Amino acid sequence: MALVMKLDNVVINKGKYVYSRRIPTDLKHHYPSSKEPFFRCRLRVQQLNADLVAEHAALEAAFARLVADARDGVPEAYGDSGLELYKQKAWSSIDDPRTEREKWEDMRDEAEALVRSVRGVFADHFGDGGDEERRQIIAEDIERRNGDPLLYRAVIQPSATPPPVTLADAAKVYERERLGANPNRSARNTFNKIKRRLETSLGPLDSLPLRSLNREHARKVRDDLLSAPKASGNGLLSPASVQREINSIKAMISLGITEFDLRREAFNPFEKLSLPPSVMKAPRSEWEERDPLPDDVLLAVRHRILTHVRIPELRLIWRLLQATGCRGAEITGLQIEDVVLSHAAPHLWVRWNDERQLKTKTSVRPVPLVGDGLVAAKEALDATRGEHKSSQALFPRYAREGGPDAVSSALMSHLRKETKDRRHVVYSLRHNVKSWLGQSGASERDENRILGHAEASVGNRYYGGLDDRLRGTQAALEAALALAPEGAWELP
Repeated sequence: MALVMKLDNVVINKGKYVYSRRIPTDLKHHYPSSKEPFFRCRLRVQQLNADLVAEHAALEAAFARLVADARDGVPEAYGDSGLELYKQKAWSSIDDPRTEREKWEDMRDEAEALVRSVRGVFADHFGDGGDEERRQIIAEDIERRNGDPLLYRAVIQPSATPPPVTLADAAKVYERERLGANPNRSARNTFNKIKRRLETSLGPLDSLPLRSLNREHARKVRDDLLSAPKASGNGLLSPASVQREINSIKAMISLGITEFDLRREAFNPFEKLSLPPSVMKAPRSEWEERDPLPDDVLLAVRHRILTHVRIPELRLIWRLLQATGCRGAEITGLQIEDVVLSHAAPHLWVRWNDERQLKTKTSVRPVPLVGDGLVAAKEALDATRGEHKSSQALFPRYAREGGPDAVSSALMSHLRKETKDRRHVVYSLRHNVKSWLGQSGASERDENRILGHAEASVGNRYYGGLDDRLRGTQAALEAALALAPEGAWELP
């Protein structure tokens, strides 16, 4: 029931969900069959799920278009037939995800193709009466067959003003240009969640022209986000999460304005939108959010993982994380060719591949392999060769979408057996390596090169060959790992 209450204009009638909106007073005379005309229909979906929300959004958009068209004098929006037509448009929009602008462009292309196709036939049988006559003949045929009204309009009015660019169009172009044809599940889910947030606050995205967006829209989205619950249901979204979503919305709208050449006609109301001071907290770095694992915890967790975890890849991944300070996805996404043992300074390459992207350009780096890290890398290579894997991944089981999350979840289940401190996580191993590097006196340059942090000095970023870099980072990492507690590298 709580979900229905959040869906505007949805009521329960005889146990069924019904969408119902009163026709505005100034338009009543166009619908004479009822003193109080309504845009009303029973929802096709009768379960409280995402499909119901999608159908509701489509009906909201259809009603908004009906009212706008009726006020603009579009005849097809009038009478009982108009009400029925726009309901059908709503349901067809669920099966047809195109925006109104995309539909118009497709119909205009189809109309021009029809005109071209009849030129030869028309000239052979009737003489060349010009495109206007051809369009009239095509339009009459569409009308006689009860064809698509939008196609009829595209034939008769090829130069008609197209539907305005909407938030839905901006979302489409962002999805195409920024996420790509095959986005990973996490990126796709995050983007869909942001679209749902916008729809919850502002209504159907295809009813919101970019030109009409204003600061009031942006503040409403911000305030709704600040009162939105976390997915877990445990409290509200954090200010940092709200800011991230606002940044994503801002980027989507900016791209839409640019791609549709609206820079002089529209502005981005999310630009320079700040959170209220009352919800802001002092910023914290990632090093404040996570602690290195204390010596006793590190030893206990390592022993538990190496003796209790049945999957060999997980044991090797833990050892590599502990010995390199790499991020989880940097290890799980390694390819066989990324492990270089033939070099004077054995190392692994952290770089882009089909299964894994990196956080920044500075994340692309060679990381020296020393001590137990070198032993674990050799064992990982031997395992792939021994099993004659066709995959080029070092850890084929986790070289997939969601693989890093699966690794983190599996390792965390064992880590939590040894510590309940929320600041202790698998990522804490990276903090351990950073801490040891600092204690050993490693230079900031070598520390950044090992961990993949940005370097302030242009010379450090762009100069120095592979051998030079590895000599420095290998010595630095050896000295750092020597500060680990006794027993930190023991194998059962």
